[in-house]
Formats: sequence, C-alpha cells, structure tokens
Amino acid sequence: MKIKAVLLDADGVMFDAREIHYLALNDALGEHGFNISRETHLRRFDGKTTRTKLQMLTAEQGLPPEKHDAIFESKQEKTKERFKTELKRDDSKVELIKALKDQGCLVAICSNAIRESVQIMSERIGIDGMLDLYLGNEDSPNPKPAPDIYLRGAELLGVSIHECAIVEDSATGILAAERAKPGRLVKVKGPEDVNTDMLAELLSPDPRFYADRGRLIDDIADFLGVSSAFVRPKVNYDPNHATEEGLVTVPNLWKWMYGHREGDLDEYRYFYTACFPYLFDLANFADQFDPHIASAAKYMKGRCLDYGSGIGTVGFYMSMLDHVDHVDLIDVNPVLNNFARWRARKYETTQVRVLDPTDTPTRQRRPQLALQGPYDFIYARDVLEHCIDRMDIVDSLIDALADGGHLCEATPIDDYDETTGKENVARMEYDIWELLQDRGFTMVSAETTGGFSLGTTKVWRKPENL
Repeated sequence: MKIKAVLLDADGVMFDAREIHYLALNDALGEHGFNISRETHLRRFDGKTTRTKLQMLTAEQGLPPEKHDAIFESKQEKTKERFKTELKRDDSKVELIKALKDQGCLVAICSNAIRESVQIMSERIGIDGMLDLYLGNEDSPNPKPAPDIYLRGAELLGVSIHECAIVEDSATGILAAERAKPGRLVKVKGPEDVNTDMLAELLSPDPRFYADRGRLIDDIADFLGVSSAFVRPKVNYDPNHATEEGLVTVPNLWKWMYGHREGDLDEYRYFYTACFPYLFDLANFADQFDPHIASAAKYMKGRCLDYGSGIGTVGFYMSMLDHVDHVDLIDVNPVLNNFARWRARKYETTQVRVLDPTDTPTRQRRPQLALQGPYDFIYARDVLEHCIDRMDIVDSLIDALADGGHLCEATPIDDYDETTGKENVARMEYDIWELLQDRGFTMVSAETTGGFSLGTTKVWRKPENL
C-alpha cells in the first residue's frame, strides 16, 4: 500500500486564520448586538462552519434565524479583507507542497471554510496553483466531523481513501479524518508543525492501519458478504472469554458453514485449524498487539515470515515498514488465509504473500506448512503453545531462517495445575530455549509484555554459518 494523495485541512494546518475568523465573525455579529467570547469560541465553536456557529447562537443566545444570511455574508467580506492584509507568504508550506509533488503525490485542501476563502488564503501564503484540488463546505453535504469532504476529495483525485494521508489539528477535523479511515492520519498542533520535516511521515502508511478495529469489522463483513452490524457484536466482546465467545456466540454461523455440533469439545482443536469464528476472535485482539510488536520491530527487515499469521495483523504491520522488502503469511486455518489474501488484494499490498498448507486440515490431523525461506526475520509469537508438534516446528523455523537472522517467539506465562492436568507452559518454554541454545542461537531481546497474552517476547539471533 502506498500513499498517493495528501488531504490537508486549511485553517490551523496550512495557515492560522482562527483569529481572523473569530474577529470577522464577531465584527459581523456585533452589527446585530451579539458576541462570542474568545474562550467559548476556542472551546466550543473552533473548527465548525459559520452556518453551524450561527445555528448554535440561535439555540443558545436567541439569535434570530432571519439574520443568519446577513451575518454570514458580512462575515465572509470581513474575512476576505483581513486575509489580504494579515496573511503572508509561508515558504515552509511552499517547500512542503513542492516536495510532495516531487514525490508524485497529489495534494488537496479539504476545509469547512467556503472554497473562495480557502483559495484566497492559499494565494496569500504562496501555494495557489500548486494544489490539485480545493474543497470547501459547499462541496460536501455534511461538514466535518462527518467524513464526507475527505471521501469526496479522494474520489475526485481518483484514489482510494486508504491511499491518502490526512493532516488535521482540531478535534472536529480529527474526528472527521478518523471516520474517513485514511492510510495515515497526522495530527498537528498548528501550522508551525507543517513543513518538510513531516514528509517521511506523510508518505508512509500507518503500520497500525490493518489493526484498526472499525476497518477490520467492515472488511470481515465485506469478506463474508454480511453487514457490519452483524459482525460488530461478534468482534466486540469481552476478550477474557475469547474462546468461549468464539465457540458459543456464533453457533448458527458455525453449523451453517461446517455442520458442527454446538459446544462439542471434540471440535475445539478444529476451531484453530479450519473454522471461521476464529476470525472474530483475532479481530478482537488485533489492536492489542502494539506492545508485542514494538519489542521486536527493530529486528524486522528484508524477507520476513509471520508464522501462524491468523488474520495477518503482524505480517501486514511488517509490510509497511521501510526496511522490510517482502512478507510471507502462513496459517493452518484456510479461512484466515483467504481473508488475509483478500485484504492484500483490496489494499494492493503487493509485498505480502499468503502461503497455503500443503494439504487439507481435518478434525484429527494438523495440516503441513511448507516454508519458503530463507527469511531474515520470523515472527512466531503466541503460536507454538497451540501446536502438538511444536518442537518439530521450531526445527523447521530454524532451517527457514537465514544465517544471522532473527526469530521472535513467546509462550504465555502459566502454571501447571495437577488437579486439571493443564499443560505446563513454562516447561514448554524451557524446551524451546534449550533447543535454540543447542543450535547456537543467542537471545538478543526479552521484554515482558501485557495484553491478551501475558508473556516474555523474546528475539533470538541465529549464528552465522550454522
């Protein structure tokens, strides 16, 4: 996925005209005996359209609605007069737009202000003629915080909204941008933050793009051919009961797809290997991966493998890092593989490849996974404890890892309970350690991370010429 367009708010991002708008509006209101205090304007009116502000004044101060048009027209004239004398050329903005254009990026301004004001302001600071598109409040049926103006901007530029970066400053604008779901949202405090120093951030999609819960819910709905309203409650449940919820709350879907018997414990393992309710569980956990990924991110480079990739949360994250060239995803669950492959196509993530098992899983047998190394980095966190043949898997990961490459693994901290016969996860961890150390691996990082799976995320380095 690549950022192809940058959508900029105007006031508070490209120029600071908030004081101009405030003074012009109060001048126009004063002609009719009304006023907004500076503190109230900053706290409640900032970022809203003039029409919205007038409607608020009618509700709160009794401004007669029949005065709206006259005040609006007067405010616009006073604003333009102030623009001509108070706004100056801003070379930092000129240099930023030029740098974006040199990178082949489309650039637009999408503002709640009227289009004429946006064009005048752009002319005053020196960027008039450099932009591909101007959109003002008359170009969108619903002003910010609705996302419409950003969605319209992307449409007119001929790109998908996920190929856009949005720059916003106000709470109203940021909410509009979040609702639009762009590939990157950059929040700034004011125009002083908007310069060529932000170029790399603007042109890089947000690595957490694929883990966004709202986007995941919409994508799962599209993938399954159902509504987002149908999917949302199946994703937004208590994560402390993930398996229980995954097995019990969607029995009709489960039986419809696979003919499972509701609550049959013999089907538990099949839950991981071939059924699709696990799709909902992994979507629930996707936005909790940050602490686990952060501890290993600096080792992610070159050719990478997300082993036991699920819906590809970590693999897609790796694909968006500058120093990662290619990512393979592989999982035993064909439904999860198909969803990850569907997302890669939707978002044109060409550096991601989804590998399939070499045979078909059954309720009694785990499928075989054929790796296509060598890889510079392998991520296998929160996977091995689910596998009966985990030590064989570790051997295969060692063989698939390039000399000097890094392997990230972890199993959750747990205690063995003799009364229930629950497996001693800590013993499993030590077995993995011993195997890696026997093969000459060196532990280069170990961080205890919380979240849905408490454990120590460890990164091991494979020796040269093993």
